[in-house]
Amino acid sequence: MAQHTAGLAVVGIIACVLLVSAEASLLGEQWKELAPQNFEFASNEYFGEVPATRYSHCAVADPSTNTMYISHGYFYDHRNHRPTWLADTWAFAVEDGSWRQVHVESDAAPEHRYGHACILYQRKIYLFGGDGNPGNSPSRLFDGIWSFDLDAFSWELLAGESAGGHVPAARSLHAMAVLANGVIVMHGGLRKGDTWLYDTSSGRWREHTGAGGPGSRYGASAVATDNAVYMTGGGNGFPVVLFDEVWRFTELEGWSLLEVAPGPRPLARYYHSSALLFDPTRLVLMGGANCTGSCKCHGDTWVLNLLTLQWTQQSAIIATRYHHTIVALQDTIYTFGGESYSPTYMYHNSVSSLLITNSLPIPPLFFALSAIAVLLFCFLLYRHRAFFFKFKL
Repeated sequence: MAQHTAGLAVVGIIACVLLVSAEASLLGEQWKELAPQNFEFASNEYFGEVPATRYSHCAVADPSTNTMYISHGYFYDHRNHRPTWLADTWAFAVEDGSWRQVHVESDAAPEHRYGHACILYQRKIYLFGGDGNPGNSPSRLFDGIWSFDLDAFSWELLAGESAGGHVPAARSLHAMAVLANGVIVMHGGLRKGDTWLYDTSSGRWREHTGAGGPGSRYGASAVATDNAVYMTGGGNGFPVVLFDEVWRFTELEGWSLLEVAPGPRPLARYYHSSALLFDPTRLVLMGGANCTGSCKCHGDTWVLNLLTLQWTQQSAIIATRYHHTIVALQDTIYTFGGESYSPTYMYHNSVSSLLITNSLPIPPLFFALSAIAVLLFCFLLYRHRAFFFKFKL
C-alpha cells in the first residue's frame, strides 16, 4: 500500500505542476492601468490636468526620456451635444504616470484635426494630413507636414497648406512610418492608394512610382525597422472590404506582400494600432474594428515575428476599442484613447501598459499530458479509495 501511496503522490505532483504551468502560460502578462479614465475637464476648452478623451489622434514614444506624446484628435461631447476636434499636445511620463500639456491650440500650430498621422525622428514629431471638418460634411482635409520640437515645444510648418510646395494630396486615415535614414514613408488614406516619401534632411516629398503595392487603403497601421516599413490591415471601398495582409516596403524594392506562416492570425480589421518593440523583429498589433456591418471592436493583442512571419496572440485582453494608439518603449506597449462600443460605449483617455513576453503558444501535447496526468491521478485515487477514506469523523 505504501508503494501505491507514493506513486499516487508522484502522479498528483506531476499533475499539479503541469496544470500550474499551463495556467501561468495561459494567463501571461496582463494589462496594467497607469492613468485612470477621467471624464472631468475644465469648462468650455477642455484644458485640465489630463488630456480630454479622444480618438483618431496620433502618438509617438521618446525612448530617451521614457515619454509618450499624443496630439490632436476628436470626440463627441455628449454633455454639450457637439462634435469636438482637438489641437493640443500632451506628454505622458511613464516613470511616474503623470501628464503634462506641452502645447495648446494656437495659430502657430496644426489646426484641430483627426485622422492624421505622426512619427518621431531625432527629437522631432512629424505630423501629416488629417481632417479638420468642424461639422459633418464635407471633409476639410490637410496636406501640410509639420514638425514639433521636443526641446522647444513649438510647431513649424514645413510644406503644404500655406507653405505650398510639391506635396501629396490632402488626406486622412493614412499610414505612416519613418526609416532609420530619416525618410518618412506614407501610404494611402481615405480614397487614396499612392505612396509618398518625405526626406527630413532635404524637406522634400517625392512620389513612389513603382509597380504593385497595397493599392487604395485606409485605416491601416505602419511601423518601420531600420530599412523597411511593415503595414498591416486596413480597408478599401464603400461598402468597405477589410484586409488581414502584411505588406513590406523598402526604398530599393518597393512594396511586397508577405506570406505569413500557417496558424492563427488576427482577423481582418482597420483602425487598429501597431508598434515595433525594442527587439526590432517583433511587431505588435492591438485592437481595431470590423464595420462591414454593425461595428465590432477588438481588444486582442498579437505579435508578428518578422523573421518567421508567425503570428502569436497574447493572452491579455483589454476593453475593445478602435482609433486608439499604441507605442512601445523597450518590450512594453502603452495604449491611449480610442472609442469602444461594448460592453460600454465610451471614449478613452486612460493609459494602460502591457509587457510583451517571448512566450510561445502552448503546444496541444502539453495540454494532453496535463489531462492524462489528472485522469491518472483520479483513477489511482478511485482504485485506492478504501485506504484513503477509511477514516471517518
